[in-house]
Amino acid sequence: MQTQPRSHRLVFDIEELNTDLLRHWSEQGFSHIKVKMGRNLIAETNILVQMIYSTTLLWRVDFNARIGLEEFTLWWTSLDPAVKARIDFVEDPVRAGELKISGPWANDWSKQARAQIRVVKPARERSEEVAQFERVIFTHGLDHPLGQATSLWAAARFYSQHPRKSEVCGLAATDFFKPDEFSKVWSCEGPRMKPTAGFGFGFDEQLNAIAWEQVL
Repeated sequence: MQTQPRSHRLVFDIEELNTDLLRHWSEQGFSHIKVKMGRNLIAETNILVQMIYSTTLLWRVDFNARIGLEEFTLWWTSLDPAVKARIDFVEDPVRAGELKISGPWANDWSKQARAQIRVVKPARERSEEVAQFERVIFTHGLDHPLGQATSLWAAARFYSQHPRKSEVCGLAATDFFKPDEFSKVWSCEGPRMKPTAGFGFGFDEQLNAIAWEQVL
């Protein structure tokens, strides 16, 4: 495999964050934190601002297109410039409509015309189709470890072809699924994944243990 891209640390619930946890992740080598927001914007923003002021980490905020155009515009324009400077990008900021304000907007599911950052899930689209974007960040759909490994491969291949576009990605293993024989060997040592043993994407021992049947 090509040189592995670094990954951010994904946080589903911002209320679980504290300064000790962020310090621990920073010591592990993480430089970016990605947080999901948009369920309780006022409370989430208070925590986000507090965490930003307490660390040197960069932040990626994913709204998953949960809020409206007016609400997001008010939110962004109300943030302190020092807070904005620590936000690497905002992913899928609004539910519908085109933002009239400029900022570090990223497209995943939504299609903001002004966005110059693309979040790519290789299982859903070809990476070659997004090379025109200023920044391309690879991730996965919280899928099986084998799917996560293919996303990591696609990212490494893309950045080897476009080295000036190399980014911190979202490829670290998650505990979204119940642990199994695959996840046991697909671990994250800080911001980079630990390669699995075997050929290709690895998992040789785990794949050989499966009872395969031919489907006609």
